[in-house]
Amino acid sequence: MVPVLLLVLSACQGCASCFTPNLGQNNSQQNNQNSSNDDGDDPSEGGGAGGGTGDLTDPPPCAVPEEEPNDTRSEAQVLPAEAWACGFISEQGDVESFTTEAAEDGWLTVWARGVAFGSTADLQLFLEDLDDNDVKAGQSWMPGSTDALLTVPVAAGSGWLVQLVDEQSTYSDSHEWQLIATMDKPPVSWDFAEDEEAGNNGIWSGVALEDGDVVYGTLDRNDQDFWYFDVPEGRTQLYVRVHAWNFGSPADTSVTLYRPDESVERRKTTGETAYDRDPLINNRTVYESGRWALKVDLNGAGGSPLYWYTVEFGLRNTPPDTGDPAGG
Repeated sequence: MVPVLLLVLSACQGCASCFTPNLGQNNSQQNNQNSSNDDGDDPSEGGGAGGGTGDLTDPPPCAVPEEEPNDTRSEAQVLPAEAWACGFISEQGDVESFTTEAAEDGWLTVWARGVAFGSTADLQLFLEDLDDNDVKAGQSWMPGSTDALLTVPVAAGSGWLVQLVDEQSTYSDSHEWQLIATMDKPPVSWDFAEDEEAGNNGIWSGVALEDGDVVYGTLDRNDQDFWYFDVPEGRTQLYVRVHAWNFGSPADTSVTLYRPDESVERRKTTGETAYDRDPLINNRTVYESGRWALKVDLNGAGGSPLYWYTVEFGLRNTPPDTGDPAGG
């Protein structure tokens, strides 16, 4: 089963304006924001709230302008859902802190943009559960852009600390940023989810995969998820595709294939390009029959229930040629 990919991503590397997530702001809302700016400046053109002057006293083109100091959790401003916040990283070590709440069970998307409208800021985004600081995630870039986006599963009524910094620790009156948090649709689909309670942390302890399966999982710190699959006699082509980072997950994953003797057949950390953090094993041909295993883990630090992924699995077998026209 091919997953329905609901989050539209950029098709052009290096072109941040090609990527425009549906973040709950319609045209009339944008027009209202523009009309509320006395200078008539369009925030999408960047260059500062004052039309490129860098004058921070000019009216900011957003619903929630930053109010300094807002560097810490105790100083965080409230960011209502669907409302844009904006400001500048204007001094060394500047941290922009906000809190937001999930109105329902579902998926929360937080998007921090700067390069998308010409800012010099290289934005890095952090998200943390206000009730459990072990449930957190970070992101420093997204497909086609150095801006940052996170889309993660959340529970109704949960509160979240959102913090924004410049990844390079630089600052200026052109380090402008805009930020929004919105409830979203699931970015991918799947057939079934991992069962951590049943155990899938050992090489042969996972659930069996079959051709066309799509499975959902999450990766806590130091976690690893296993599945197994049976390869019949003959020539077999394997297809494994992770969907995570390209769809807003903080997970930077790796995929490892194990032969029946538990030796490694293949390990991948990237997709179609070196900049694609979702691993792809495309039509890997194997001839050894038996029970094989597949592992997904993080390619680096991090991990929490927010680090989600799906694996799309395919297996195509050509039986051995016995020389018998009848197939016997």
